[in-house]
Amino acid sequence: MNNRDPSPLLDISDLTVSFGLSGTAKPVIEQLNLQIARGETLVLLGESGSGKSVTALATMGLLPPAGRINAGSITFDGHRLSSYSNAKMRTIRGRRIGMVFQEPMTSLNPVMTIGRQISEAITCGNPRLGRKQVRNRAVELLAKMGIPEPQRRFSEFPHQMSGGMKQRVMIAIALAGEPDLLIADEPTTALDVTTQAQVLELIQQLKQERDMTLLLVTHDFGIAAEMADRVAVMRNGQIVESSTAAAFFAAPQHPYSQQLFAALPDISKRGHPLLASENTRPEPPRQNDRNSNDPILEISGLQVVFKQRSKGFFKPPSANYAVDGVTLTLQAGESLAVVGESGCGKSTVIKGLLQLISADSGSVCFKGQELTGLSQRQLKPLRRHLQVVFQDPYSSLNPRMRVNAIIQEGMIAQNIGGNHQQREQRVIQLLNDVGLDANARHRYPHEFSGGQRQRIGIARALAVEPEVLLLDEPTSALDLSVQAQILDLLGQLQKQR
Repeated sequence: MNNRDPSPLLDISDLTVSFGLSGTAKPVIEQLNLQIARGETLVLLGESGSGKSVTALATMGLLPPAGRINAGSITFDGHRLSSYSNAKMRTIRGRRIGMVFQEPMTSLNPVMTIGRQISEAITCGNPRLGRKQVRNRAVELLAKMGIPEPQRRFSEFPHQMSGGMKQRVMIAIALAGEPDLLIADEPTTALDVTTQAQVLELIQQLKQERDMTLLLVTHDFGIAAEMADRVAVMRNGQIVESSTAAAFFAAPQHPYSQQLFAALPDISKRGHPLLASENTRPEPPRQNDRNSNDPILEISGLQVVFKQRSKGFFKPPSANYAVDGVTLTLQAGESLAVVGESGCGKSTVIKGLLQLISADSGSVCFKGQELTGLSQRQLKPLRRHLQVVFQDPYSSLNPRMRVNAIIQEGMIAQNIGGNHQQREQRVIQLLNDVGLDANARHRYPHEFSGGQRQRIGIARALAVEPEVLLLDEPTSALDLSVQAQILDLLGQLQKQR
């Protein structure tokens, strides 16, 4: 017999949230209605900028200063959270509602060790536990998250971990207080498929063990199909479709939902254009045939070693071989995919070949010119030809610069793009290419969703017309239709140039 309370654990009613100053505030969520039953998994689907993350932040009482709830209510287990003070919300966060944030680099404290941050969350939910018990539980959580050498990682700082590992740490922190409701905002975005499956299985297992309720924000249809009891589709701050997972995946009703399904890639049709949504599809550039097969980039025996301080007076410092003897060749006009689990060294290879970190041995040649050993002054003219889109879109964008200045910065540094007016027009075109409105150039990075920031990073990289584009998980934060648009755009540019 099921004795579960039939009332919803979370009830969001007619919620309206706006951003901006009074009189000029713009609503980003309008009259949103959402209910989650106890023990249920609700998946919130939608494109970047649709209001999914704002819904999650409003529920946690963590809206930024510019955001405010104008109307409606958020009720959790019979308590109206939307009327709670910040002090009262602190008794709810972590203990009863946990949250996995979308961007682990900006969510983790850079000056606190990983172990201390997890221990803090454990102590919040279980204040009577002793220090040794807290440490053991933190190490156990790290191990459950699939983080190798959890005892050693306990003492490390966030910058010493890969993006995927940081995301796993965030999940561990959210689960540390054993919450009744877990809000997961793109929890597996930065994870490889092996770890993704492991983490989702763990969340599912913990959900069943603790009778936990789950609000999962994702753009990944595979994750939604695997995890959801119900699916709600969000667009422009409103729910446009809500149904059981079985009904949704069998026959989506709303035209927008059908459009998202149409954007799913078909790996059996290599080279076939993907279907971007009507509002974001770029005009295809002219194509030119490229016949050159000359090697454009050669990496030989690349080795990057991170040395760690000795833990004893007579002990030598330990060495972590992040990259050990990597050899790769990229032909002109070729696409090369480097596949591997998080923490295996993929991002380090990119930083090493760009000379953003020093290689301990090996060589990197671009069009026959050796890059290792060059000074920053000598590298500057070459950087135009080798551009990168970093994995973390937030930490790689200057928070004090508007988008216009961010995209123009490379053009000015390399003395390309003409005068100011011509560069401005190029910025507008680039934003259009990646599916952003021209007005986006007047805003700051924090005013965008994670997926939108990733698009800005791609536009910045394309601004200087590089010959080699290095993409570190470029579409991991993007929804399906924008993924389709970006991949089509990159394919067209590759053929054109």
